Amino acid sequence: MHEKLTVSLVQDRFEALADVPSSQVQFLIDEGSLIEYPQDSFLFKAEEPADFMTFILEGHFRIFLVQKGNQNLVTEIQAGDITGLLPFSRMKKASANAQATENGWALQFPREKLHTLITQHYELTESLVHLMVSRTRTFTTLRQQNERMIALGKLSAGLAHELNNPTAAIARSSKTLSAKGTSGMALMRKIVQLPQPLQYLEIANALLQKVLKNEKQELSLLERQSREDDWEDFFEDLGLSSESELIEYLIEYDIESDFIEEAFEDIAPESREALLKYLEFELGRQELLGDIETAAVRISDLVASIKNFTHMDSAQDKAPALLSEGIDSTLKILEHKIRNTKVQIIKDYDAQMGKVPIYAGQLNQVFTNILDNAIDVLKDQDDAKITIRTFAKHDLAYIQIIDNGPGIPEDMQSSIFDPFFTTKGIGEGTGMGLDISRNIVEQHQGKLELESAANPTIFRICIPLKA
Repeated sequence: MHEKLTVSLVQDRFEALADVPSSQVQFLIDEGSLIEYPQDSFLFKAEEPADFMTFILEGHFRIFLVQKGNQNLVTEIQAGDITGLLPFSRMKKASANAQATENGWALQFPREKLHTLITQHYELTESLVHLMVSRTRTFTTLRQQNERMIALGKLSAGLAHELNNPTAAIARSSKTLSAKGTSGMALMRKIVQLPQPLQYLEIANALLQKVLKNEKQELSLLERQSREDDWEDFFEDLGLSSESELIEYLIEYDIESDFIEEAFEDIAPESREALLKYLEFELGRQELLGDIETAAVRISDLVASIKNFTHMDSAQDKAPALLSEGIDSTLKILEHKIRNTKVQIIKDYDAQMGKVPIYAGQLNQVFTNILDNAIDVLKDQDDAKITIRTFAKHDLAYIQIIDNGPGIPEDMQSSIFDPFFTTKGIGEGTGMGLDISRNIVEQHQGKLELESAANPTIFRICIPLKA
């Protein structure tokens, strides 16, 4: 089985084994198995047991994650690379797929021989441990990049959802406003041809000022119907059309009938219709301008939230910031997702807590991961609630994110901070993001803990109040 392998060939092929005593390399050859991998076959698959240390002798493999049906390339390995299980590794299962792009060969060393390797072959073990440290560093960098891309994807999706409505509203209102321009000119010509045209303009201006002063009314269907009936009767008494658009504006802005009656009583009946149409036009125009302004403010608020969420206009150093602002910015980014669920967000912020020295953009990523996971869990639950609480105790700032979902099963509690751990189905995501979140919190000299696995589930973040 091993007649094709020699110590010199293996040492030439694998840089990590170049200085290992030949007897120890021979031990690898003797206890391992030479396996052929045809093109398109798998070296390993996600969730399969990681029971071998694998030395790639020939060939090329792509390592990728399957996310929502798409294969996302993580890295590539080829002849001279060592992958899979290594001494002292806690790896139990593969976290990705590795597929051959060409025919290849590999030497597989079994898990059950690792104890002998570690206890009897010091130089070989030392070399492989150094390799594991280097691989962990590389893998962590790749994983952090992947997490950042996931966070960017969530940010982009949220921003696209939230920007779509106001931009569409601006386009729609602008187009309608442009179309109304022609009819507005025609109405103005009718007004100026009436006796005492300034009187009509003064009435229109007075009504416009009332509308600008009043806020729109939130009415039930029955209340709205009752007021429509009253206004229709009122307009008929004045000899005006009861199907006028003006009625909608009068109801929405809670205009008194006395004002309208007073405005029309001195107007000749044959001129009232012209005034009615002009008032409809002016209030309609004002409504469209208000819609455009509201949409523009919404876009401005979103841009401000994005800047606050990413802190893209500030240095990437620790700086004093309000935790509540970061949480609110995160909720703004996730607003499109929350809106499509029955989840109720309850905020319980410590108003007395001042600014805390943090890496704001990174900590917002932690909030995003935890809140995004909670929303996914609660999205189909009728009484769903997420409570976000901040408070200070001793020299620490605490953030608790509490949801009333089904909780995390006891057998999963020890795994939730593992890289790529997920409770979702295959292909639905890369993980819960809690491993990278814990690393970020630890960079703040803090802790991220699962305080309770029962209902409610509580994630607790604590970080120092002072640098």
